[in-house]
Formats: sequence, structure tokens, C-alpha cells
Amino acid sequence: AGGTSQAESLATRGEREHPRDARFPTLAGEAALRAGRLAAADSAFARALDADARAWRAGILRALLEDRAGKTQEAMRRLETILEQDERNSEAHAALAWILADREIDADRAETHARRSIELTPSAAFGRVSLALALLKRGRTDDALAAADEAKDEAPRDARVAYVRGCVLQSSGREREARLEFRRTLDLEPAFDHADDVRARLLQL
Repeated sequence: AGGTSQAESLATRGEREHPRDARFPTLAGEAALRAGRLAAADSAFARALDADARAWRAGILRALLEDRAGKTQEAMRRLETILEQDERNSEAHAALAWILADREIDADRAETHARRSIELTPSAAFGRVSLALALLKRGRTDDALAAADEAKDEAPRDARVAYVRGCVLQSSGREREARLEFRRTLDLEPAFDHADDVRARLLQL
């Protein structure tokens, strides 16, 4: 928490000194997001977009926050707008794939966006974990686990990766391993946006 607070403080100071540089409010927003201060994160991402409408990372993170707040259609429109302007944005493809799969809107389309994300940035875990979730929603458990394992190789301390891998393992009947992944999820990020689902799943195991 101390590291997060320091990072946010440094980003805030940078924003004061360079008010038209979108990088500083984006960094402040990410620090607030890690601390679970969602309103502060959203405000910071909005400031980043005010400074630069093409601050794609701020836009993507704000879309994920909108989805978290139940504004899924707004979030999807924001991501689709980013992709209209920058089709090669791997993170936007991954975020859209995540929402499409997580909200059970369109797993086929989610898989398409996830694979495009991986094609653009093979080392990015977000594309691979979004692919794993899309494949899980399509009932392709073995393929989902392979994608989740690849995501874990790229980002072993990512709560989203631990969560999806836990879901896949639970679906495969590997309950002990699933329990470990769900506990890791909460250890890595107590304010994870699916924390309530993680706790509910742990009660089932």
C-alpha cells in the first residue's frame, strides 16, 4: 500500500508540473485503481483524456471501470471507438474480449478480439487471459487451460490471470488447484473486481 501511495503521490506531483501530459494522471489512476479507490481512478483517467483524447491506456482503463460499474454498453463503445482509430491497439482488443466473454455477450467475438490482441502483442498476458475466458465460456476447457497457463507464464502475479485459471481448473474438476488460484487472486489484489465471485467460489470448494 505504501508503494502505491508513493506512486500516486509522485504521479500527482508530475501532473501539477506538467498539466498537459496525460501520462501522469494515467499513472495516478492506475495507482488509485490498485488501491481500490475507484472514484479517484476514474477521475484521474478522465483528466488524462482531457489532456489528450488519444491517451489510449487511460481510455481502456476507464472502459474497464465503466464495465465494473455496470455501464457495459458505454465501456464497449469506448473500446470500439479506440479500435476504430487504432485497430492495432492490442490492449483495447484484449479489454473488449474480456468484457464480451466475462459478461457472456458473445464468446465467439471475444475469441476473435483476444486472438487479434495476441497476434499484435504475443507477450501480453491480457490477450491470453481474455482468450482463456472466451474459450471457457465456449466449453473448450482444455484449450482454455492452455491459454491460462500461457498467461500465467507471462504474468505470474496478475490477479485476473489467477482468477481465470482458477475458474478453468474448477470447471475441470481440479478443485484443490482451483482453491489455490482463488486464494492467490485475493492475495495478489484484495480489491480485485471479481473478489465477491472468488469468495463465493471458495465457499463451493
